[in-house]
Amino acid sequence: MGENNFFKKLAYLYKTSVEIIQEYGFLYFLRFGSSQVKQQKLDILRPKDNYEKLTIKKPLDKKTQYKIWKAKQEEQSISPQLSTHDNPLSVVLIIRKKSKTLVKCIEAVLTQSFSKFELVIVTDDQNTFETIKELINTKTINDISINLKFLNPNEDFLFSELLELTSGDTVGFLDETVFLKKNCFNQIINESLENPTSDLFYSDEEILYKNDEVPFFKPDWSPYLSLFRNYMGNLFFVKRSLLMKIEYNESFHGENFLWFLYQSYENAEKIFHIRSILYSSEENKSVELRKIIPKILEIRNLNSSIQQSSKNDHYEINFRLDKQPKVSIIIPTKDNGFLLRKCLRSIEYNTDYENYEIIIIDNNSIKTETKQFLKSLPYKVISYDDNFNFSKMNNVAFSHSSGEYLLFLNDDTEALMPQWLNEMVSVCQQKDVGAVGAKLIYRTNKIQHAGMVFLKNGFFFHPFDHESFQSDTQFDFINLMRECSSVTGACLLTKREIFENISGFDEQFDVFYGDSDLCFKIRELGFKIIYTPQAILRHDGSTKIRQAVRLFIPVENHDSFVKKWSVVKYGDPFYNPNLGWNYSINIEDSENQN
Repeated sequence: MGENNFFKKLAYLYKTSVEIIQEYGFLYFLRFGSSQVKQQKLDILRPKDNYEKLTIKKPLDKKTQYKIWKAKQEEQSISPQLSTHDNPLSVVLIIRKKSKTLVKCIEAVLTQSFSKFELVIVTDDQNTFETIKELINTKTINDISINLKFLNPNEDFLFSELLELTSGDTVGFLDETVFLKKNCFNQIINESLENPTSDLFYSDEEILYKNDEVPFFKPDWSPYLSLFRNYMGNLFFVKRSLLMKIEYNESFHGENFLWFLYQSYENAEKIFHIRSILYSSEENKSVELRKIIPKILEIRNLNSSIQQSSKNDHYEINFRLDKQPKVSIIIPTKDNGFLLRKCLRSIEYNTDYENYEIIIIDNNSIKTETKQFLKSLPYKVISYDDNFNFSKMNNVAFSHSSGEYLLFLNDDTEALMPQWLNEMVSVCQQKDVGAVGAKLIYRTNKIQHAGMVFLKNGFFFHPFDHESFQSDTQFDFINLMRECSSVTGACLLTKREIFENISGFDEQFDVFYGDSDLCFKIRELGFKIIYTPQAILRHDGSTKIRQAVRLFIPVENHDSFVKKWSVVKYGDPFYNPNLGWNYSINIEDSENQN
């Protein structure tokens, strides 16, 4: 009887495992399975009377997740000990337009738990000026020093004048759309003291949208993402030392607020992301950012042009190609003639880029039709007779290449737009970029790849998997160029010089983690990994890898990666630690994680 129960338990575990893999994917299964083994140890194999207790709970919707997260944060919002530093904070409130929420904004400033600060309020509207004066007169204000500055219609308010009105070591800037959490200034002061080398600070925020509260758990500083979205928001804090370096000659008023914010970004030596929600705000549109992008591109010396997108408030930035450097397109394959033929045909007929070579590395194909097809090709075909090893195959093919740029491409991909390679090369040509990944979609027009994310346990996953390829979920990140920690090797472009400097792919990662390890090595050199949504290809989903891993569990690759890159324990800098699997909210461990 005991033996029957044991095998019954094994059958149940197998069935549950298959269901998890089908529903959530293999890497989620590994993550979930390892946590269960850690919790239950050998008890996980012990027979039980009621197997229904082992079922997977249905995930909570994001609104419910956020309510739970927010409640836990409020329980933990005991203020840390404050600095005794004299007058460490000045705050500048720029009134950019008349707003029904102005009173709420000012009241949130005046009721901070930390109350020893200077407040400068700037407005060019007479009625607003009078409203603010009346509001202030009704408040009991002890330690707050308030300076209300009214600008006449043609009056310039120079940046130098603003500096004279403030004396704090840290100066905060906000507009009337921002509603501070009660402990905001308290946390800012402590973060600035704990991070003395940082000179600009921003935090996560809660966006008020259609009578709903939507958390925006942000990535760390990404200059490329900032070209498409002011994701830092309209609240930021600057060390006085940084303000003294900024050459800002324009009048400091509402219309120039965003331009000043970006000037601060460009001059900052180290930008610190406070991974906690310190304020609420009204929805932030990209229309206003569009007005100043040309000046930002000029400051950054980015040779580019701006093009309006098909979406009303969106735009695209096209980096110019002064020439067409040679690209070596490296494609591993094995008995995959049907898909390889479609892949090659899409390159031949749907690629405007002209200066490329194609190198196919064949992993000992045995089908007669595949061998005949490979012989018929006008491209270089390299034979590789060892066991499947993604990293080694690409390294071997690289040794036969001559391109200034290297594109590692799966044989089950198809180019869907003529400009795809122009886009990838133009982005990769930027001096600070080391690798570029594309938007990959399934045949159902759902997302297969839009950048990769790693968790603190070292597991990687593709966010937005099976979302519509034009979905605006999670603040439209699917459709915005941004920095990532890693992009998939199914379509990865890098520079030959960089690939040689890092000695190519690490061949210990035979099936999994080879692409992520490559990206980590590139980032270690100081280069950025960029995802661009303007290069779109179809990807059937690593056909060869699926075949190679039928009897393979990637635990060994995972363990090797975690040992090699201990930095993963700190989390992905471009994926907020308040988030769990695929942009769910981490309610299991919602303590402040700075």
